Amino acid sequence: KTAYEISTRDWSSDVCSSDLTRDITLLVANNSRKPEVERRVVEGLLARRVAGLIITPHGADYAFLDAVETPVVFLDRHPEGLATGCVRVDDRGEAKRLVRHLAGFGHRRIAFVADGLEVKTSALRHAGYREAMTELGLPVDPDLEAIGFVYADEAERATLEMLDRPEPPTAILDRKSTRVNSSHEWIS
Repeated sequence: KTAYEISTRDWSSDVCSSDLTRDITLLVANNSRKPEVERRVVEGLLARRVAGLIITPHGADYAFLDAVETPVVFLDRHPEGLATGCVRVDDRGEAKRLVRHLAGFGHRRIAFVADGLEVKTSALRHAGYREAMTELGLPVDPDLEAIGFVYADEAERATLEMLDRPEPPTAILDRKSTRVNSSHEWIS
């Protein structure tokens, strides 16, 4: 299979952007949170002889990249099976900082929306959220935690249900940026 054949069948999103003045083409692929798809996507891109890869790993074993000369940078999570560096943020610390920031504006009922906690970054952000709520003396209300949503429509439904409660959240910390970008449409 070529990378294109994989992309049209297996990737939930495929973006190709070119800057012909600089001879640069950017390919963006989604691994669908499936390790077997994740590896096929990477192998497909390598088969196209890309100049480099930037990968946000989800669960595939990346030991096969040990023999590859193509430059690879991992973002957000350390890859399984490969001793290499990773560019990441302090997910736990940043979630704590965000809760403190919201509390500084008077918010006391702060909700947390995330995909499954098996995703390490979600688990770390959830831990930071709970730690900050506890440290600030704010209630950790399970009714204000919507966890396990991969797709925006599921998170939207859960968010709207929270907002319809007699005591809705006054702020929402959502771990997924793509949902945050569209959440203002749900609420307005």
